[in-house]
Amino acid sequence: MTQKEQIDYIKINHKSQRTFDDYTNYFIFIFPLAFIGIGLSMLFNFLKFHTGLPILLVGLCFVGLGTVFGFFTAKRLTEKLTFEQINLHQHTDLDEIANKLKTFFKVNDIHIDRTNNIITATTKWSAFSWGEVITVIKLDGEAILINSRPNSNRQPVTILKDRQNIKKLKQILT
Repeated sequence: MTQKEQIDYIKINHKSQRTFDDYTNYFIFIFPLAFIGIGLSMLFNFLKFHTGLPILLVGLCFVGLGTVFGFFTAKRLTEKLTFEQINLHQHTDLDEIANKLKTFFKVNDIHIDRTNNIITATTKWSAFSWGEVITVIKLDGEAILINSRPNSNRQPVTILKDRQNIKKLKQILT
């Protein structure tokens, strides 16, 4: 798929297509599933062998924690691919958006593709992430699509750094 086809897909669906690397990030689900499996085995042990109330409570905690971790992980992996649409109040061109990115974010590199109306900015490392790639796609009219995802494919989940980038970008541009 060419870059133009990928951009058209994003403009229509407001999300990018999954790649092989995106699917490999789903291996992180081993940990929540392990918590749920351990919890279910403890619940089975309680029901089958009547081991006592502490085993029941710990088993329920493991199942609950595994479910919460699994939900959080699934949500974060989906947000990596999803673009949010922002309607601008005034006409803003790519250079103005790029200057705002340089001013308000710690940017290592910024690339402007004028033919496809895309800005891609790579942020610096922080305490909670290995850097993010902020993508801005200018649509027809006064709307843009924004996304922030980890710079490395081996970092499936950041500690809400991507979400903070999108909120900050919304505040700056609207």
